[in-house]
Amino acid sequence: MKYRIRNWSQFQHYKDRNPPWIKLHQDLMSSETWALAPSDADRIVLVVVMLLAARNDNKITSNTNYIKKFAHLDCDVNLNWLLECAFIEEIEEGAEDWKSPWPSRYVPEETRQAVLARDKHACVFCSATKNLEIDHIIPVSKEGTSQVDNLQVLCRSCNRKKRTRVANATRSVAGATTKEVLRNPEAEAEREKEKERVRANKELIRTAMEVYNRVAEDVGWQVAKRLTPARQSSLKQRLDDCGGIEEWSALMTKAGKSSFLTGKTARNGGHENWRPGLDFFLRQSSFTKLMEGQYDDPSKPPSGDGGGPVALSSGELPEPPIPPSEG
Repeated sequence: MKYRIRNWSQFQHYKDRNPPWIKLHQDLMSSETWALAPSDADRIVLVVVMLLAARNDNKITSNTNYIKKFAHLDCDVNLNWLLECAFIEEIEEGAEDWKSPWPSRYVPEETRQAVLARDKHACVFCSATKNLEIDHIIPVSKEGTSQVDNLQVLCRSCNRKKRTRVANATRSVAGATTKEVLRNPEAEAEREKEKERVRANKELIRTAMEVYNRVAEDVGWQVAKRLTPARQSSLKQRLDDCGGIEEWSALMTKAGKSSFLTGKTARNGGHENWRPGLDFFLRQSSFTKLMEGQYDDPSKPPSGDGGGPVALSSGELPEPPIPPSEG
């Protein structure tokens, strides 16, 4: 004959571990079962029974001598009071063959190394490379397997956070968010695309500053040395404004030919030595004027305007005027 704890699920915690963990609730000490225990030794037996249940899929032996030795007690073990309190009950005939519905959490070393290599030896959530653990994406308690496709690398911190969210979740695995329970392949692919877009944008921004610096060195502007977060953000906005790196390059080249922006025009009011810097072009107002051509040199009037003689070749002589008709 064997026993089992009634309402065992309320004591289970991380039940997919082998052996499972149990919750030792604080209110156990204020429960009726605890209060009705005949002695302190019986209270120890109560806890031991819970540990035995966790170890053996909620099957508790009726061999009190074994329990006595297991708990290292120097007195006889009595389970009758636990039956009377309805804390445990006899297992019905045929129920002894019941087995745990959860497979082992064991991950073979070969599988572990394959998962580490696939995830580049880094946490898939935060990219940490220390204190790494192999995590079951779908928990073993949710019929998850120890196959490569159901395993991922998490750092210890992210793994603990995930376990807490899974344990406290009131919704099913299918309804949980990616970071809470599952590693969604489609979401991961989108995250990889986003990372690639971020890397490409950073490269464009660095290139844009290099283009400015080449022109700055040629015309005497101040060379930009630091690509601060504020400059990165502004450069991204100006690249979006003008349509990309090629148009930015063309605008910087045009700015380098502007008499006003290169200090070739007369200045007064203490601005005789003023030259623009990168931050000048990053201001939206200045950049808009540059795009609209407001810093371009004025067009030179054709020679001869103003009434002076115009030298023309014989091939450019104007047609003679048509005389007025007579009559």
